[in-house]
Amino acid sequence: VRKAVSAAEWILDGHGPLDLLPEHLKNAGTIIFLDFPMYRNLFWLFKRQILVLFQPRKELPSGVNEWQFGHIKKMVQTLFKQHRLMNPELSRILQKPEFQSKVIHIRTIGELKKLSWLSAR
Repeated sequence: VRKAVSAAEWILDGHGPLDLLPEHLKNAGTIIFLDFPMYRNLFWLFKRQILVLFQPRKELPSGVNEWQFGHIKKMVQTLFKQHRLMNPELSRILQKPEFQSKVIHIRTIGELKKLSWLSAR
């Protein structure tokens, strides 16, 4: 990650270990924090799982079965952990003065749609 974020252009999808995040973000030009409510993330998670019943995701290797109780349970647990434990710490990090001018905090679909420059890339 250090090598990637030292390049001229990069995208970090996710955050990795939170103790390393401030170092990674210091070179960021823009930080987009997608902070949707839990119900929205659960809806998207279950929608994706229902869709894979009909057509496996193309980015996965052939034969991967995402429709297993253990897999779905782990995804839901991870989502709850992210919301309960990680998001508050992530918010605290992003509120530091050095990041304030870089952060675009997205909490609603409407705010996401306003990022028209994002979809043009």
